Amino acid sequence: YLLSLQLSATKGANVMPRVLSLLDALPGETAARVLGEHADAVPLWQWLPWLPQLLRGLRKGYGAQAQHVLLRLARSYPQPLYYPLRAYSQSHLGTSAVGDASPPALWKPPAQERAEKEAEARADEQRAAAASASAPAA
Repeated sequence: YLLSLQLSATKGANVMPRVLSLLDALPGETAARVLGEHADAVPLWQWLPWLPQLLRGLRKGYGAQAQHVLLRLARSYPQPLYYPLRAYSQSHLGTSAVGDASPPALWKPPAQERAEKEAEARADEQRAAAASASAPAA
């Protein structure tokens, strides 16, 4: 279903309710893996009508991936996110019925994590080369 959202914007928009219901029905790890693999390829505007469902997903097994999508939406579409986020925070956060109100751990797509690790390794190599070049010769 997420693939159809990527490929066909007009027809894919009709399957978003099915995607969200399947994410709720799948076990946490499976839903997280599926959403993590395909969420970045879905155009951001297709998530906008479903902001309350994404916010509800923060409490589910795919919460970190839902948070990733919400952060991307906040950067691109901050105004449409304001009211659903405010309503969610007022009704859910800080109430004893919900339990722990801490956000899920920050999730990054695997490609982004690899790129960050490679950049960090290059920076470490450059620092080591600079340190050895500035060390006095014996």
